[in-house]
Amino acid sequence: MKINMPVTQREIELADDDLIVSRTDLKGQIVYVNPDFIRISGFTEDELIGQSHNIVRHPDMPVEAFEDLWRDLQKGRPWSGMVKNRCKNGDHYWVEAHATPMIENGKVTGYMSARRKVSAAKVKEAEAAYALFRSGKAGALRIINGRVRSSGIGARLASGLKDLSLATRAAMAATLVLVVILGLGSWYVRDRAGQALEGQGLAVVSDKVSLVKAMVASKAQSLKLETERLNDMFAAGFGDGFSVNAVGEGMPVLSHGGVALNLRSQEVDRFTASSGAVATLFARKGDDFYRVATSLKKENGERAVGTMLAHDHPAYAKLMAGERYVGKALLFGIDTYTGYSPIKDAAGKVIGATFVGRRFSDELAALKQQIKSVRFGDSGYAYALDSTPGKSFGTLTVHPAKEGQNIADAKDADGRLFIREILERKQGVIHYPWLNTELNDTVPREKVVVFEAFPEWNWVIAGGTYMDEFESVSRSIGFMLLSMALVAALVLALLIFVLMRSLVARPLQAMVQTAQNVANGNYANVIDAGRNDEVGRVLQALESMQVKLCADIVEQKRVSDENSRIRQALDCVETNVRIAEPGGRVIYANTALLKTIRAIESEIRKDAPGFSADSFVGSSIGRLYADPDAALKRLAALTQTTRTQMSIGGRTFDVVTSPIVNASGERLGSVGEWRDRTDELAAEKEVQALVGAAAEGDLAARLVVEGKEGFFRDLSIGLNHLMEGMAGNLEDIARVLNAIARGDLTEKITADYGGTFGQLKDDTNTTVERLREVVGQIKEASESINVAAQEISAGNADLSSRTEEQASSLEETASSMEQLNATVKQNADNARQAKELAGSSNEVAEQGGA
Repeated sequence: MKINMPVTQREIELADDDLIVSRTDLKGQIVYVNPDFIRISGFTEDELIGQSHNIVRHPDMPVEAFEDLWRDLQKGRPWSGMVKNRCKNGDHYWVEAHATPMIENGKVTGYMSARRKVSAAKVKEAEAAYALFRSGKAGALRIINGRVRSSGIGARLASGLKDLSLATRAAMAATLVLVVILGLGSWYVRDRAGQALEGQGLAVVSDKVSLVKAMVASKAQSLKLETERLNDMFAAGFGDGFSVNAVGEGMPVLSHGGVALNLRSQEVDRFTASSGAVATLFARKGDDFYRVATSLKKENGERAVGTMLAHDHPAYAKLMAGERYVGKALLFGIDTYTGYSPIKDAAGKVIGATFVGRRFSDELAALKQQIKSVRFGDSGYAYALDSTPGKSFGTLTVHPAKEGQNIADAKDADGRLFIREILERKQGVIHYPWLNTELNDTVPREKVVVFEAFPEWNWVIAGGTYMDEFESVSRSIGFMLLSMALVAALVLALLIFVLMRSLVARPLQAMVQTAQNVANGNYANVIDAGRNDEVGRVLQALESMQVKLCADIVEQKRVSDENSRIRQALDCVETNVRIAEPGGRVIYANTALLKTIRAIESEIRKDAPGFSADSFVGSSIGRLYADPDAALKRLAALTQTTRTQMSIGGRTFDVVTSPIVNASGERLGSVGEWRDRTDELAAEKEVQALVGAAAEGDLAARLVVEGKEGFFRDLSIGLNHLMEGMAGNLEDIARVLNAIARGDLTEKITADYGGTFGQLKDDTNTTVERLREVVGQIKEASESINVAAQEISAGNADLSSRTEEQASSLEETASSMEQLNATVKQNADNARQAKELAGSSNEVAEQGGA
């Protein structure tokens, strides 16, 4: 039986509404577990599916319980019983398990089990009973149909009665009522005689077994003393003075009196020649004992040197403790009594060991012959079984006919491994039905075996005989007395049988067929529920159950159709959606999410090696996070809708996660919506860069259109068109202003623009036209002023000349000069004003860009 460890002996108490459900295939491998199973056991679904159901088996459960379970299931019948299961962390929980075969089209396709909470009183009762089985003290107790019962005759009869039809049992009951009075006396006589004979017989068998054990013990003691004597004699041949050199990588060297004994055969061969016993010297190195010299030879004639004494050898621990070991062994196929004694140095440290082996095959053969001669009754005999763990476990070491055969897996007529039970219990009495085909038996006969252990040789000595040898006389007496009562009851029994078969058995048989039809999903059965007796009430209840189940199926179909509609609707939406169990296992992902996952599958594998989009549904959602455990803890603690951002596979998602709960607030799982914002975030960055460049005066930047789809492509095209329009308009305005700055008032904006850009075009062209008109007017005014100034300048020159020529007449013309000076002053003012006007014209021209 598989031993699951560790165990903590901490009990997990189930809630009243906990229901643990699982299904297995015909080999017992798990194919389905419900959430309660996962939550309570602590295993994940991935750890359970495909595993043998014994993954939750607790070491405290006796193997007999599971043998009984599988025995019933393989017979096609349900099983119920108390089970102690182990959690992943070593805790445990008690349940009342109900297992049943799953039948489809008349064939068993697997097994289903449902387990519920059990009361503390039942747990205490089961613990006490199972402890008896684990300790080998169950005696006649057996686990049958999930219940601990006695294996006595009464229990077997009760079990057999349960398999009979109601009509048969009713007839038998009526017969017993009539027979009981007459039968009491005969039964009492038979019972007393049977008990006396059985007790006497068992006492004889027990005495014989004790006798055989005493014979074996006597021989073992004799051999032990002889072996110890030989071992002392072999060691005495050396005396003190042993030393060992264990330096280096090779074998240690054992020396005596300065002489290396490794591979020397003189001493060991001399001892063998004088005593007839083989001898070996061991040298110790570290925790190992090496055979350095021996007279023991293998089957091929080579000496058995250079090997180490196995650490699991019973002598090893004794030698390490500085003690002697003596015991029976099989050396190269020869029965040998062996003795090991430690070799110690002057400081008392064990540095090696001496070994002697006394072959006692002939003596053992004589002992076996003595045991075989022990007989009791007509067919009783003694035998011995090897209880040494391993291949020899269950081998008949002594038997009148089957000596040397391994019968560990022998089963009685009921399929019970009674030999294993004997070997495990080691001492006691066992009863079992035995069908001896070698004696041409056609029916099983009950056998009784008394057995005792002889630990020194790992033997279980047993003696057995058929119970009928004890009961034959009492059975004859009882038969004669009971036959009279049986004859009187036959007629009444037959009548009752017919009535019960007609009134009860046949309706119940029809009821069984109806129940099987209902179990297979057929709810169209016609049930005659017109009777009002007990059978009728059962039929009425069956009819009610059929109607209720039919209504439940209709409701389940409605819910299933509703779920299908929801699933199909989710598969059609473009939003990425997934649904997970409370433990984080993904149970659904819509088409959009699976498409997204497949698109970035190779990128996800960089962070989660082995990830597969095909296995995403059914895997843990935690695999997509850097810290899966922390992510699952956050998911488990989720109580309301939460928005987060997640980056996987080079993509950025806004994730909206919401818990899913039922009407009673029980957590059923979670739903997550993933919105891919990767393109949106990239577009935001591009737009920010574009706007920033425009703010800096760079109107040449453009958004990349290639690789974009939908809204982001339209946005990029629109912004690029806007930038192109702005750049063209501003370039035209800059060109015209540049021309105005150079004094060129002939440039205009000729390109077509709409809206505000069109208004800018018209205003710019109008400004150029107006500047051209103003500059023309200024030019004409300037030319007129220049002509007037030239005329004034010429008049002044002429006046000056005449003044020089007519100096003599200055006095005469003084008054005229004053008038002339006033005129000149006025002309100078006019020239200054003309100059200022020309300067103002230049400023206007500069401001207009002329």
